[in-house]
Amino acid sequence: MKQNLGRLEAQFFAYVQMRKLRTVRSGDLTASVLRLKPNQERKLLSRLSRGGLIARVRQGFNLVPPRLPLGGAWTPNEAEALNALMQDAKGR
Repeated sequence: MKQNLGRLEAQFFAYVQMRKLRTVRSGDLTASVLRLKPNQERKLLSRLSRGGLIARVRQGFNLVPPRLPLGGAWTPNEAEALNALMQDAKGR
């Protein structure tokens, strides 16, 4: 569990919550206002996933909580993860 957020992590959550995003794909943050390099984006998403703040559904596809979890790791339920995968695959 991560105790403190760094500058990039705080910017990530501010951007995602402002846009009301529930999923983030690899490459989304390089084209966004954060303007991260691909290596920075990969490391940021990896840190957040290891810290339990976001959930990696599959490689390059992450679920983000609507709000930061208070004092603990966030784990989406199976239905939420499955719905996100189905939307990503456009129901196939």
